[in-house]
Amino acid sequence: MAPNTMTFEQLCELFNYVPKNRLLDTKEVADILAVHPSCVDHYRVRGTGPRHFKPAGTRRVWYSERDLLFWMASEQAGNVNGQFFLCYGSAIALLSQPRSVKTLFKSTGVWTLDELDRLAPTTVLEGLKNPAPAKDRET
Repeated sequence: MAPNTMTFEQLCELFNYVPKNRLLDTKEVADILAVHPSCVDHYRVRGTGPRHFKPAGTRRVWYSERDLLFWMASEQAGNVNGQFFLCYGSAIALLSQPRSVKTLFKSTGVWTLDELDRLAPTTVLEGLKNPAPAKDRET
């Protein structure tokens, strides 16, 4: 199905996106795209990003969820790929993608901190060592 014929609900399903039913700011858009907020600003300035608007008298930029998802499904977003790059000095390195090693699922709702405190140490955290544990204080 062509992206321009898909409904908002179909796009949400395609991108596994749960609508917030409100406008999104630049940081939220960056989080969804897995890019730095300055990348979203760059897309906006170059006119290659999702449709946006800036209310009169403000410097804030807002994006509708619908416009963002339609843009993500378009050819314009073809270069947004979620890859991680490390840039330092005169080097640019493509980093390997993270992959799931262990997963803990919850059938309904979202995790609470108490649930994670109870379950994570014996499941997804099992066998991991803290590389920088707190030092014992001498009394």
